[in-house]
Amino acid sequence: MGVSTAVANPYWEALESAPLPMAVTDGTGIYLFMNRAGSEFFRYPARAVVGRHFRDFLGGDDTESRGTMEQVTATGSAWVRREVRRGDGVMVTVDAVLSRLPDGTILIIGKDVTEEVRLAAALQRSEAHLREAQSVGGVRFWEFDLAGQRMLWSVHVDSPGRWFALSEWLEIVDPRERAAVAQGFAEVTATGQFFSEPKRFRITLPDGEIRLMESHGRAERQPDGTTLVVGIAADITTSSRTIAQLQRSERRLRQAQELARMGSWDWAPNEHRLRWSEMTFRLYGLEPAESITPEQFLAMAHTADAERVARMIRAAIRDDAPWDYRFRAIRADGRTVWMHTRAEITRDASGRAVHVIGTTQDITDQVAAEQQQREADELVQLMVDSLDEPIFMTDIDRRIIRSNRALQALLGATAEELAGRRLREFIAPDDLERYAEWRESVGGNPTGSVRARFRVIGLDGASHHVEPGSRRSTGMAFGSVGWAASGM
Repeated sequence: MGVSTAVANPYWEALESAPLPMAVTDGTGIYLFMNRAGSEFFRYPARAVVGRHFRDFLGGDDTESRGTMEQVTATGSAWVRREVRRGDGVMVTVDAVLSRLPDGTILIIGKDVTEEVRLAAALQRSEAHLREAQSVGGVRFWEFDLAGQRMLWSVHVDSPGRWFALSEWLEIVDPRERAAVAQGFAEVTATGQFFSEPKRFRITLPDGEIRLMESHGRAERQPDGTTLVVGIAADITTSSRTIAQLQRSERRLRQAQELARMGSWDWAPNEHRLRWSEMTFRLYGLEPAESITPEQFLAMAHTADAERVARMIRAAIRDDAPWDYRFRAIRADGRTVWMHTRAEITRDASGRAVHVIGTTQDITDQVAAEQQQREADELVQLMVDSLDEPIFMTDIDRRIIRSNRALQALLGATAEELAGRRLREFIAPDDLERYAEWRESVGGNPTGSVRARFRVIGLDGASHHVEPGSRRSTGMAFGSVGWAASGM
């Protein structure tokens, strides 16, 4: 038995078989008795407890314990929750009710609440994590009581965890959407089912900020037969703005690609698939698809260019050669077009190509314009070569870009030797000042001819006196014509 006193107390004998841990102390807190349940719970034999103060078994500061004894003395009872050290060294949490008995002793009835406290602490941590997750993720949990027509938000904009009348809660909803949201809850009330589709609506926070929410939920039947609608409302303001910005960017990209007749694409060589943008498919006269194979792409290259294209691709992948080439392609409608493709290759640490991203542009009109320009240049060259008068043209930096045969003969140089050189390089040193004055006068008279006379020395050493005539064009090029050789 747990009784350990010289004189057995009949009252203590009755407590011995009680299922709860019980003990009796004197008015100062010295143990007089502990029953069997108490001895088993605290892992102490009764004889090891009797005669010791209960503070000997408590963890932490005993200030509260002294106050508890004073309360029992003054009022006759008290309740306390304390950590107690068991005989095996384990700390447990005990709820104890202390009552003063008629003989002045104090009866203590204890209850092990260690697991209850642990679960409560775990719940608090879980709720704290939930609140943090709601805050970080912009998610609010809510309940809607159909019978009471009231709302509970787990983290309300100004009063967390408080039930609101539906009409009161609707005040935070944007006025333009309030009627639609209210109608949705009316449907829930009438059918007992939640919205068939997620609802989006704006709410106004206390600081005036407007946030876009998307709400999901479901109806749950409660044990008492009532229906409670539970759900979440996610703050999608940022994601909605991001999506809108992305859509605008994609729209501008499509417009830019259409204007430039340019498409984009990417390729992971190990996947054996090319992913084309919508515009790239359009350039080849195809309907947009998810991707195509390299073989399908090469099959669209003109037969005269297909092998060269394949060779350039292999060189770019294997040797990191520039991925920049022109080729002819056969569209799906049979029309031949010129394409210009550029790409950049991403490689892993070993140098292996892992990703290629590039652009393809339809340059058919550009190629045609270049061909027309070449033909026009050839015609101009034929015309100026047929003239006996030396003629040349310079760019804006006064470097020769075109010369006829008469000028080449005058200066004893070929067209290639003259290209890129300035006229002053052929002026005799004693005429350089006069030449500079002539150039200045040409600059001040851009639409008329300016006459002058000075000596030039050709690459072959021959010297000639010339009277140049010059006219400045309104474009970037500076044109000089009419060099008349006048001999020595």
